[in-house]
Parts: sequence; C-alpha cells; structure tokens
Amino acid sequence: RRFHTAEVLRIGFFDLAGLIEDPAEQLSDLAEVIVVALVQAVRAELLGKLAGASTSAAELGREPPELAVVALGAFGARELGYHSELELAFVVPDGADPALALRMSRAIVTALSVSTVEGSLYTLDTRQRPTGTHGPLSVTAQRWREHHMSRACAEWEHATVLNARVLGSGERRFTSELGAIVDELSEHAATVLAHSAQPTVGALVEA
Repeated sequence: RRFHTAEVLRIGFFDLAGLIEDPAEQLSDLAEVIVVALVQAVRAELLGKLAGASTSAAELGREPPELAVVALGAFGARELGYHSELELAFVVPDGADPALALRMSRAIVTALSVSTVEGSLYTLDTRQRPTGTHGPLSVTAQRWREHHMSRACAEWEHATVLNARVLGSGERRFTSELGAIVDELSEHAATVLAHSAQPTVGALVEA
C-alpha cells in the first residue's frame, strides 16, 4: 500500500507538472505490477501452508493452481484513471483444484480491496465470469472461452474483452496459452459488436 500510494503521488506530481504524456499508461502499469506480485505472493504462501507440518492428510500432495488474472475494460486497454476500478477475471487451467483456486482468488481480492489504516488499493469489478456475481470467483479457461463464444454472453461482456490482456503473460506456460484464448475472444467480441451495431432490415424499412 505504501508503494502504491507513493507511486500514485509520483505520477500525479509529474502529471500536474506536464512531464508525462499519458498518466493512464503509468497508472495501468502500476496496477499490473501490484496484481502480478500479489498473485505470486498468494500462491507462494498457499504452497508453503500446504507443505507445512500442520497440513492435514487430505491436503498433502495438493498444489495451488497456476491462477492467471485477465485485465478487462479500461484496465485491459491501459486507460486507468486515478480512481478507476479494476475489472478482473480469475482464470485457472482446466482440471485445477476448485477449492484451492477459490482460496487464491479470495485472498487476492481481499488484498487488493480491503481497507486498512493505510487505505485500500483498488475497487474491483469481478462480475466478468459465467456466473456473474454468483458462484466461484475463478473459472477454468475452457469454461470462460465457452461462455464468451456462446449466445449467453451479453453485449457488455463482449465489450469488456475487446482490449483484454493476461497480466504477466509469458511468465508461465499457462499465461501464454491463455493469452491465445484472450486474443481469440477479443477478435470474436469485435465481430459480434460490429454486427450488433449494424441496422437491421426492419430498422432500415422503418427509416
């Protein structure tokens, strides 16, 4: 939180002084650094707990999934403002342990949004999943892709993935694979939105 506050103040100072051209890019880069660092820290902490002496027999041998975070909307487009919320999707590999994926995603959300004496980091929007505000925070890559390629996907959902990107992409095999899916969904969303923007035959007749 201290790092975040210091960086926002630095960006704001240079912005007011006219020394940076686009504060949105720097604010977006800052958010990405923080989110990626938190994902790594949460996974490392959970891995340590699962390997600890107090681990129950049921948890022995379990490993936290390679959870990836997809930036959506303004965050994905690197157009964050000083008070923008972060639109995020938590995606895990197919076959990932759902209980551990939930523990990880909840820990990340808490770390990013909980308010302490030093303030909070960000306001989050995690609705971008097949179950909306209901159900688990994380979704498998296959389920996420299927939802966005289906007719059940709402127009606003398509709009949020237009500039989607995987944070820390390329650092792990899964993020690279997910990056290809995100690119596919972005292209599909552009096609769907372009088609929906075209006037229908009925509208042309009425005109």
